[in-house]
Amino acid sequence: MAKKTVKEFSVDLYEKYVEVSISTENVKPHKYRIFPDERQGSDIKKIASHISSGLETAKSSLKKIGISDYQERRYVFLDLPNDTYSSQYTADKL
Repeated sequence: MAKKTVKEFSVDLYEKYVEVSISTENVKPHKYRIFPDERQGSDIKKIASHISSGLETAKSSLKKIGISDYQERRYVFLDLPNDTYSSQYTADKL
């Protein structure tokens, strides 16, 4: 998982999912629609808050994050500075 610098991000909360857009050194932003699941729980607000907090910490402290996805299984892995390990989310790449 290559580490990236967070330049800009948005975390938009909807009733049943969270849309996340992360701009890094890549030309194209990383965009995902993240859903609640057994691993992360059913509280979509908590998921949105955790991701937003991690991205804000990374951006403000210039810490790099890891992003990788496994589209065949609808997973995205986010390695954020507020986690002790990479977190797996159920997500669709946008």
